[in-house]
Amino acid sequence: MDTQRMVRRTVLAMALAAIGVSGKALADGTFAQPVKLNATSSSVSVDAAITNASETDPDVDYYAFEGKVGDIITVDIDGSTGGLDASLFLFRPDGTLAFEGMDTDPRDPGSNAPADCPDCTGTTDPLIDGVLLDQAGTWIIAVSAQGAFLTDGGAWLFAPFVTTNGSYSMIVSGLSTTPTPTPPPPAPANQQVNIDIKPRQAGPATINTAARGLLPIVLLSDNAFDPFTVDPASLRFGKTGGEFSYKFCAKEGWDFNRDGKRDRLCFFDPQRTGLLPGDTIGVLKGITGGRWVEGKGDLKVVTEKRARVDKERQKYERKKHHERHANRGRDND
Repeated sequence: MDTQRMVRRTVLAMALAAIGVSGKALADGTFAQPVKLNATSSSVSVDAAITNASETDPDVDYYAFEGKVGDIITVDIDGSTGGLDASLFLFRPDGTLAFEGMDTDPRDPGSNAPADCPDCTGTTDPLIDGVLLDQAGTWIIAVSAQGAFLTDGGAWLFAPFVTTNGSYSMIVSGLSTTPTPTPPPPAPANQQVNIDIKPRQAGPATINTAARGLLPIVLLSDNAFDPFTVDPASLRFGKTGGEFSYKFCAKEGWDFNRDGKRDRLCFFDPQRTGLLPGDTIGVLKGITGGRWVEGKGDLKVVTEKRARVDKERQKYERKKHHERHANRGRDND
């Protein structure tokens, strides 16, 4: 190191020893809340400045990065301006001081010679070179001016010689990059199936949600869906398809739509469907082969009185239907 720089450092150390340790903690929200360096590559650059408004309360910049055991990190201050004589500190995740960087000699590329010694081979731009990290977690970097010597936990030694100010560039290299998280694949859409609510009723099914009894719903088979593979315990039916209204399914199968395939008849509790007057769609959901299936059917929610009227109307229509078939048979004779 140049003689002039060595003398300067010796005088500073003697002054610190005479003054002693104050134990004063750094301001809240600095060491505890450093600026995060989120690395998308192995190297991150920061441009900042040190402004020492008071010799007894040094300006300190704090940065943090996520380190892994075995990472080899270099922290380099370059290009100081305004006469800044910088100092550099590196803290482990447990808060202990791991390394400190002061003047370097010989001068590393990118660093400036001291303003008061342009011919010196050293520099006021410190360097912490090739540090092997021994802890995993959040490491903290502190940048200040000469005289602000930091200790474990971010406390500093009181000194009246922190007078330099200026801008600097900091390059942190050897970082483990933060991978861009891969978004999860979209959930597969529910398989759409056909259902028939109250299969013997023409038009939208009328449902009285205050009535006691069973609501029949048929799960209709097709070439892509066998309703007998659905887990009955998973069946739900109602306003959204999430209502636990399932009662039971018949063991036998019938061909309700006359397509040559067995359909499955299941029963639900109308009082637990969550359907309200004005709702026109009922949703059924169930699981087959680890995948949800979903069917929708037209319906109409009616009051108790309207339900009785509709029931009588349906009985009348069925009676007239049977009479027409009977009369057609006699006419054919």
